Amino acid sequence: MQKITKKIISLKKIITPKEFIKKWIAGLLLFIAYHALVWFFFTSRLLGVDVPLQVGDLARIGYCPQSIHLRERTIDLPKTHLEFSEWQRESIDIMTLGDSFSNGGASGQNPYYQDYLASRNGYNVLNINPSLFGENYIEAIVALLNSGALDTIKPKAIMLESIERSTVGRFAQSINWDRNESQKALIDDLKNGKWGDAKLSKDKQVFITTANYKLPLYNLFYLFSPNAFGYSGLYKLKLDSSLFSVKDDSTLLAYKQDITSIFGMTPKNITLMNDNFNHLADLLAAKGMRLIVMPAVDKYDLYYDHISHNPYNRNPFFDLLRPMEKRYTFIDTKAMLSVELKKGRKNIFYADDTHWSNLASEAITSNEEMKLLLQ
Repeated sequence: MQKITKKIISLKKIITPKEFIKKWIAGLLLFIAYHALVWFFFTSRLLGVDVPLQVGDLARIGYCPQSIHLRERTIDLPKTHLEFSEWQRESIDIMTLGDSFSNGGASGQNPYYQDYLASRNGYNVLNINPSLFGENYIEAIVALLNSGALDTIKPKAIMLESIERSTVGRFAQSINWDRNESQKALIDDLKNGKWGDAKLSKDKQVFITTANYKLPLYNLFYLFSPNAFGYSGLYKLKLDSSLFSVKDDSTLLAYKQDITSIFGMTPKNITLMNDNFNHLADLLAAKGMRLIVMPAVDKYDLYYDHISHNPYNRNPFFDLLRPMEKRYTFIDTKAMLSVELKKGRKNIFYADDTHWSNLASEAITSNEEMKLLLQ
Protein backbone atom coordinates (compact mmCIF):
# COMPACT_ATOMS: atom_id res chain seq x y z
CA MET A 1 0.00 0.00 0.00
CA GLN A 2 2.85 2.30 0.85
CA LYS A 3 4.47 1.62 -2.53
CA ILE A 4 1.22 2.49 -4.37
CA THR A 5 0.91 5.75 -2.42
CA LYS A 6 4.46 6.67 -3.33
CA LYS A 7 3.76 6.00 -7.05
CA ILE A 8 0.66 8.23 -6.97
CA ILE A 9 2.63 11.00 -5.29
CA SER A 10 5.37 10.51 -7.86
CA LEU A 11 2.89 10.79 -10.73
CA LYS A 12 1.43 13.96 -9.27
CA LYS A 13 4.90 15.44 -9.22
CA ILE A 14 5.53 14.42 -12.83
CA ILE A 15 2.21 15.67 -14.35
CA THR A 16 0.78 18.73 -12.65
CA PRO A 17 -2.57 20.19 -13.78
CA LYS A 18 -0.74 23.09 -15.37
CA GLU A 19 1.58 20.80 -17.30
CA PHE A 20 -1.37 18.64 -18.33
CA ILE A 21 -3.16 21.68 -19.79
CA LYS A 22 0.02 22.69 -21.62
CA LYS A 23 0.36 19.21 -23.11
CA TRP A 24 -3.33 19.16 -24.05
CA ILE A 25 -3.04 22.54 -25.77
CA ALA A 26 0.13 21.43 -27.55
CA GLY A 27 -1.61 18.26 -28.72
CA LEU A 28 -4.61 20.26 -29.93
CA LEU A 29 -2.38 22.68 -31.82
CA LEU A 30 -0.50 19.76 -33.38
CA PHE A 31 -3.84 18.19 -34.38
CA ILE A 32 -5.03 21.43 -35.99
CA ALA A 33 -1.68 22.04 -37.65
CA TYR A 34 -1.69 18.55 -39.20
CA HIS A 35 -5.19 18.99 -40.62
CA ALA A 36 -4.42 22.51 -41.86
CA LEU A 37 -1.22 21.37 -43.57
CA VAL A 38 -2.72 18.33 -45.29
CA TRP A 39 -5.94 20.14 -46.18
CA PHE A 40 -4.49 23.30 -47.68
CA PHE A 41 -1.71 21.58 -49.60
CA PHE A 42 -3.42 18.35 -50.66
CA THR A 43 -7.00 17.47 -49.66
CA SER A 44 -8.55 20.82 -50.57
CA ARG A 45 -7.49 20.24 -54.18
CA LEU A 46 -9.91 17.30 -54.19
CA LEU A 47 -12.71 18.30 -51.84
CA GLY A 48 -12.44 22.08 -51.52
CA VAL A 49 -12.85 23.09 -55.15
CA ASP A 50 -15.29 25.96 -55.58
CA VAL A 51 -18.25 25.77 -57.97
CA PRO A 52 -18.32 26.04 -60.98
CA LEU A 53 -15.03 24.11 -61.12
CA GLN A 54 -15.19 20.34 -60.73
CA VAL A 55 -12.87 17.45 -59.90
CA GLY A 56 -13.73 13.98 -61.17
CA ASP A 57 -15.45 11.35 -59.06
CA LEU A 58 -12.54 8.87 -59.10
CA ALA A 59 -9.95 11.35 -57.85
CA ARG A 60 -12.28 12.24 -54.99
CA ILE A 61 -13.24 8.75 -53.86
CA GLY A 62 -9.70 7.38 -54.28
CA TYR A 63 -7.84 10.44 -52.93
CA CYS A 64 -5.65 10.83 -56.02
CA PRO A 65 -4.58 14.50 -56.32
CA GLN A 66 -2.01 13.83 -59.06
CA SER A 67 -4.77 12.71 -61.46
CA ILE A 68 -6.93 15.83 -61.09
CA HIS A 69 -8.27 17.24 -64.34
CA LEU A 70 -9.84 20.46 -63.09
CA ARG A 71 -12.61 21.72 -65.36
CA GLU A 72 -15.65 23.95 -65.63
CA ARG A 73 -18.93 23.14 -67.34
CA THR A 74 -19.13 25.10 -70.59
CA ILE A 75 -21.31 24.66 -73.67
CA ASP A 76 -20.21 26.33 -76.90
CA LEU A 77 -21.90 24.23 -79.59
CA PRO A 78 -24.34 26.04 -81.91
CA LYS A 79 -27.26 23.65 -81.30
CA THR A 80 -28.07 21.86 -78.08
CA HIS A 81 -30.46 19.15 -76.99
CA LEU A 82 -33.71 19.73 -75.11
CA GLU A 83 -34.58 18.51 -71.65
CA PHE A 84 -38.23 17.49 -71.31
CA SER A 85 -39.04 20.56 -69.19
CA GLU A 86 -37.90 22.69 -72.17
CA TRP A 87 -39.80 20.77 -74.83
CA GLN A 88 -42.48 22.79 -76.61
CA ARG A 89 -43.81 19.90 -78.71
CA GLU A 90 -41.15 20.30 -81.36
CA SER A 91 -40.62 17.40 -83.75
CA ILE A 92 -38.09 15.01 -82.18
CA ASP A 93 -35.61 12.94 -84.16
CA ILE A 94 -33.96 11.14 -81.25
CA MET A 95 -35.15 10.79 -77.66
CA THR A 96 -32.33 9.80 -75.30
CA LEU A 97 -32.60 7.93 -72.02
CA GLY A 98 -29.74 6.77 -69.83
CA ASP A 99 -27.50 7.24 -66.82
CA SER A 100 -25.04 10.00 -65.95
CA PHE A 101 -23.36 9.70 -69.38
CA SER A 102 -26.63 10.98 -70.85
CA ASN A 103 -26.99 13.67 -68.23
CA GLY A 104 -23.77 15.66 -68.26
CA GLY A 105 -22.19 13.73 -65.38
CA ALA A 106 -18.61 14.46 -66.45
CA SER A 107 -19.03 18.25 -66.51
CA GLY A 108 -16.30 20.07 -68.45
CA GLN A 109 -16.61 21.31 -72.01
CA ASN A 110 -19.79 20.20 -73.79
CA PRO A 111 -20.58 17.35 -71.38
CA TYR A 112 -23.67 16.14 -73.31
CA TYR A 113 -23.07 13.85 -76.28
CA GLN A 114 -26.62 14.82 -77.33
CA ASP A 115 -25.38 18.34 -78.14
CA TYR A 116 -22.93 16.88 -80.66
CA LEU A 117 -25.77 14.88 -82.22
CA ALA A 118 -27.73 18.11 -82.47
CA SER A 119 -24.89 20.33 -83.76
CA ARG A 120 -22.86 17.96 -85.94
CA ASN A 121 -25.66 15.73 -87.21
CA GLY A 122 -28.51 18.24 -87.23
CA TYR A 123 -30.93 16.21 -85.11
CA ASN A 124 -33.58 17.50 -82.75
CA VAL A 125 -32.67 15.61 -79.57
CA LEU A 126 -34.81 15.30 -76.46
CA ASN A 127 -33.37 13.89 -73.22
CA ILE A 128 -35.67 12.36 -70.59
CA ASN A 129 -35.21 11.22 -66.99
CA PRO A 130 -38.12 9.01 -65.89
CA SER A 131 -37.34 8.87 -62.17
CA LEU A 132 -40.40 6.69 -61.46
CA PHE A 133 -38.51 3.66 -62.77
CA GLY A 134 -35.07 4.07 -61.25
CA GLU A 135 -32.58 2.25 -63.49
CA ASN A 136 -35.16 0.01 -65.18
CA TYR A 137 -34.90 1.89 -68.47
CA ILE A 138 -36.59 -0.78 -70.57
CA GLU A 139 -39.73 -0.77 -68.43
CA ALA A 140 -39.68 3.03 -68.50
CA ILE A 141 -39.90 2.93 -72.30
CA VAL A 142 -42.55 0.19 -72.13
CA ALA A 143 -44.68 2.29 -69.79
CA LEU A 144 -44.31 5.34 -72.03
CA LEU A 145 -45.37 3.17 -74.95
CA ASN A 146 -48.32 1.48 -73.23
CA SER A 147 -49.64 4.72 -71.73
CA GLY A 148 -49.68 6.55 -75.06
CA ALA A 149 -47.05 9.07 -73.89
CA LEU A 150 -44.79 8.12 -76.80
CA ASP A 151 -47.66 8.90 -79.17
CA THR A 152 -47.59 12.40 -77.69
CA ILE A 153 -43.80 12.86 -77.97
CA LYS A 154 -43.56 11.04 -81.33
CA PRO A 155 -39.78 10.49 -81.46
CA LYS A 156 -38.47 8.92 -84.66
CA ALA A 157 -35.92 6.95 -82.61
CA ILE A 158 -35.15 6.21 -78.96
CA MET A 159 -31.51 5.97 -77.91
CA LEU A 160 -31.01 3.85 -74.82
CA GLU A 161 -27.61 4.43 -73.16
CA SER A 162 -26.01 2.61 -70.24
CA ILE A 163 -22.51 2.35 -68.86
CA GLU A 164 -21.09 -1.09 -69.69
CA ARG A 165 -20.61 -2.24 -66.08
CA SER A 166 -24.32 -1.79 -65.31
CA THR A 167 -25.82 -3.34 -68.44
CA VAL A 168 -26.33 -6.84 -67.02
CA GLY A 169 -27.95 -5.57 -63.83
CA ARG A 170 -30.25 -3.26 -65.76
CA PHE A 171 -31.19 -5.29 -68.82
CA ALA A 172 -30.44 -9.01 -68.28
CA GLN A 173 -33.56 -9.60 -66.23
CA SER A 174 -37.22 -10.47 -66.55
CA ILE A 175 -39.12 -7.48 -67.95
CA ASN A 176 -42.75 -6.61 -67.28
CA TRP A 177 -43.84 -5.91 -70.85
CA ASP A 178 -47.31 -4.92 -69.63
CA ARG A 179 -45.95 -2.15 -67.39
CA ASN A 180 -48.16 0.91 -67.50
CA GLU A 181 -48.79 4.17 -65.67
CA SER A 182 -51.19 7.02 -66.25
CA GLN A 183 -49.99 9.26 -69.05
CA LYS A 184 -50.39 12.33 -66.85
CA ALA A 185 -48.23 10.82 -64.09
CA LEU A 186 -45.54 9.95 -66.61
CA ILE A 187 -45.54 13.38 -68.28
CA ASP A 188 -45.41 15.11 -64.87
CA ASP A 189 -42.50 12.86 -63.87
CA LEU A 190 -40.61 13.68 -67.07
CA LYS A 191 -41.11 17.41 -66.50
CA ASN A 192 -39.59 17.14 -63.03
CA GLY A 193 -36.99 14.48 -63.78
CA LYS A 194 -33.49 15.45 -62.59
CA TRP A 195 -30.16 13.69 -62.56
CA GLY A 196 -28.04 14.10 -59.44
CA ASP A 197 -24.64 13.77 -61.13
CA ALA A 198 -25.28 16.87 -63.20
CA LYS A 199 -25.52 19.03 -60.06
CA LEU A 200 -22.46 20.54 -58.42
CA SER A 201 -22.40 20.70 -54.65
CA LYS A 202 -22.05 24.16 -53.14
CA ASP A 203 -21.44 22.89 -49.60
CA LYS A 204 -18.24 24.19 -48.05
CA GLN A 205 -15.94 21.53 -46.62
CA VAL A 206 -14.47 21.90 -43.11
CA PHE A 207 -10.70 21.53 -43.18
CA ILE A 208 -10.70 19.13 -40.23
CA THR A 209 -11.87 15.92 -41.86
CA THR A 210 -11.13 12.19 -41.91
CA ALA A 211 -10.09 12.67 -45.55
CA ASN A 212 -6.85 14.18 -44.24
CA TYR A 213 -5.99 10.77 -42.79
CA LYS A 214 -7.27 8.76 -45.75
CA LEU A 215 -5.34 10.67 -48.41
CA PRO A 216 -1.80 9.86 -47.17
CA LEU A 217 -2.82 6.39 -46.01
CA TYR A 218 -4.44 5.40 -49.33
CA ASN A 219 -1.51 6.74 -51.34
CA LEU A 220 0.89 4.74 -49.18
CA PHE A 221 -1.18 1.60 -49.71
CA TYR A 222 -1.31 2.18 -53.50
CA LEU A 223 2.45 1.58 -53.55
CA PHE A 224 1.79 -2.06 -52.64
CA SER A 225 -1.77 -2.72 -53.85
CA PRO A 226 -3.68 -1.37 -56.90
CA ASN A 227 -6.83 -0.84 -54.82
CA ALA A 228 -5.11 0.05 -51.53
CA PHE A 229 -5.74 -3.43 -50.07
CA GLY A 230 -9.47 -3.06 -50.75
CA TYR A 231 -9.89 0.24 -48.93
CA SER A 232 -10.22 2.26 -52.14
CA GLY A 233 -13.22 2.30 -54.46
CA LEU A 234 -10.93 2.28 -57.48
CA TYR A 235 -7.86 0.62 -58.96
CA LYS A 236 -4.68 2.51 -59.85
CA LEU A 237 -3.07 0.78 -62.82
CA LYS A 238 0.06 1.74 -64.73
CA LEU A 239 -0.22 2.40 -68.47
CA ASP A 240 2.42 1.76 -71.11
CA SER A 241 2.33 5.39 -72.31
CA SER A 242 1.11 8.88 -71.49
CA LEU A 243 -2.62 8.96 -72.25
CA PHE A 244 -3.81 11.83 -70.03
CA SER A 245 -2.86 15.49 -69.65
CA VAL A 246 -2.37 15.44 -65.89
CA LYS A 247 0.63 15.16 -63.57
CA ASP A 248 0.26 11.38 -63.27
CA ASP A 249 -0.29 11.02 -67.01
CA SER A 250 0.41 7.29 -67.36
CA THR A 251 -1.78 6.01 -64.52
CA LEU A 252 -5.30 4.71 -65.10
CA LEU A 253 -7.87 5.28 -62.38
CA ALA A 254 -10.51 2.60 -62.95
CA TYR A 255 -13.72 2.34 -60.96
CA LYS A 256 -13.84 -0.81 -58.84
CA GLN A 257 -17.07 -2.01 -60.47
CA ASP A 258 -15.44 -1.85 -63.92
CA ILE A 259 -13.53 -4.93 -62.79
CA THR A 260 -15.93 -6.65 -60.37
CA SER A 261 -18.80 -6.48 -62.89
CA ILE A 262 -16.86 -8.66 -65.36
CA PHE A 263 -18.00 -11.80 -63.56
CA GLY A 264 -21.58 -11.10 -64.66
CA MET A 265 -20.68 -10.68 -68.33
CA THR A 266 -21.62 -14.24 -69.29
CA PRO A 267 -23.02 -15.51 -72.62
CA LYS A 268 -26.30 -16.32 -70.85
CA ASN A 269 -26.70 -12.81 -69.44
CA ILE A 270 -25.69 -11.03 -72.64
CA THR A 271 -28.09 -13.23 -74.65
CA LEU A 272 -30.98 -12.40 -72.30
CA MET A 273 -30.15 -8.71 -72.54
CA ASN A 274 -30.00 -8.87 -76.35
CA ASP A 275 -33.34 -10.70 -76.47
CA ASN A 276 -34.91 -7.96 -74.34
CA PHE A 277 -33.54 -5.27 -76.67
CA ASN A 278 -34.89 -7.13 -79.71
CA HIS A 279 -38.34 -7.43 -78.19
CA LEU A 280 -38.37 -3.75 -77.25
CA ALA A 281 -37.26 -2.89 -80.80
CA ASP A 282 -40.19 -4.89 -82.19
CA LEU A 283 -42.66 -3.05 -79.95
CA LEU A 284 -41.31 0.32 -81.03
CA ALA A 285 -41.17 -0.67 -84.70
CA ALA A 286 -44.92 -1.33 -84.59
CA LYS A 287 -45.26 2.37 -83.76
CA GLY A 288 -42.85 3.43 -86.50
CA MET A 289 -40.05 4.15 -84.03
CA ARG A 290 -36.50 2.82 -84.01
CA LEU A 291 -34.51 1.58 -81.01
CA ILE A 292 -30.85 2.58 -80.75
CA VAL A 293 -28.76 0.97 -78.00
CA MET A 294 -25.51 2.64 -76.98
CA PRO A 295 -23.54 0.90 -74.22
CA ALA A 296 -20.91 3.36 -72.97
CA VAL A 297 -17.64 1.43 -72.76
CA ASP A 298 -16.08 1.20 -69.30
CA LYS A 299 -12.86 3.14 -68.82
CA TYR A 300 -11.04 -0.04 -67.75
CA ASP A 301 -12.27 -1.94 -70.81
CA LEU A 302 -11.24 0.79 -73.26
CA TYR A 303 -7.71 1.16 -71.86
CA TYR A 304 -7.22 -2.56 -71.13
CA ASP A 305 -4.58 -3.20 -73.82
CA HIS A 306 -2.46 -0.30 -72.52
CA ILE A 307 -2.29 -1.52 -68.92
CA SER A 308 1.16 -2.81 -67.94
CA HIS A 309 1.34 -6.11 -66.01
CA ASN A 310 -2.41 -6.32 -65.54
CA PRO A 311 -3.48 -9.16 -63.21
CA TYR A 312 -7.20 -8.64 -63.87
CA ASN A 313 -9.51 -10.11 -66.50
CA ARG A 314 -10.57 -8.63 -69.83
CA ASN A 315 -14.23 -7.66 -70.12
CA PRO A 316 -15.92 -9.85 -72.80
CA PHE A 317 -19.08 -7.71 -73.04
CA PHE A 318 -18.58 -6.21 -76.52
CA ASP A 319 -17.02 -9.39 -77.91
CA LEU A 320 -20.10 -11.36 -76.84
CA LEU A 321 -22.67 -8.79 -78.00
CA ARG A 322 -21.22 -7.87 -81.42
CA PRO A 323 -22.04 -11.11 -83.32
CA MET A 324 -25.56 -11.52 -81.92
CA GLU A 325 -28.58 -11.05 -84.18
CA LYS A 326 -30.05 -7.59 -83.58
CA ARG A 327 -33.26 -5.91 -84.64
CA TYR A 328 -32.11 -2.66 -83.06
CA THR A 329 -29.30 -0.27 -83.99
CA PHE A 330 -26.17 -1.00 -81.98
CA ILE A 331 -23.63 1.77 -81.30
CA ASP A 332 -20.28 0.11 -80.59
CA THR A 333 -18.58 2.79 -78.49
CA LYS A 334 -15.61 0.56 -77.68
CA ALA A 335 -14.74 0.02 -81.34
CA MET A 336 -15.19 3.71 -82.16
CA LEU A 337 -13.10 5.00 -79.26
CA SER A 338 -10.44 2.30 -79.69
CA VAL A 339 -9.67 3.84 -83.08
CA GLU A 340 -8.98 7.16 -81.35
CA LEU A 341 -6.89 5.49 -78.67
CA LYS A 342 -4.72 3.76 -81.28
CA LYS A 343 -3.90 7.20 -82.65
CA GLY A 344 -2.43 8.03 -79.24
CA ARG A 345 -5.15 10.54 -78.50
CA LYS A 346 -5.13 11.71 -74.89
CA ASN A 347 -8.04 12.43 -72.55
CA ILE A 348 -10.69 10.30 -74.25
CA PHE A 349 -11.81 9.72 -70.69
CA TYR A 350 -11.03 12.26 -68.00
CA ALA A 351 -8.06 10.99 -65.98
CA ASP A 352 -9.88 11.62 -62.71
CA ASP A 353 -13.37 10.45 -63.69
CA THR A 354 -15.51 7.44 -64.61
CA HIS A 355 -16.93 9.45 -67.52
CA TRP A 356 -15.59 10.05 -70.99
CA SER A 357 -14.76 13.59 -72.09
CA ASN A 358 -16.15 15.79 -74.84
CA LEU A 359 -13.42 14.34 -77.11
CA ALA A 360 -15.16 10.96 -76.89
CA SER A 361 -18.60 12.46 -77.57
CA GLU A 362 -17.21 14.27 -80.59
CA ALA A 363 -15.42 11.15 -81.89
CA ILE A 364 -18.49 8.93 -81.55
CA THR A 365 -20.96 11.33 -83.13
CA SER A 366 -18.63 12.20 -86.03
CA ASN A 367 -17.76 8.56 -86.73
CA GLU A 368 -18.81 7.64 -90.28
CA GLU A 369 -20.32 4.36 -89.11
CA MET A 370 -22.36 6.22 -86.52
CA LYS A 371 -23.69 8.57 -89.20
CA LEU A 372 -24.73 5.61 -91.34
CA LEU A 373 -26.37 3.85 -88.42
CA LEU A 374 -28.48 6.88 -87.58
CA GLN A 375 -29.72 7.47 -91.12
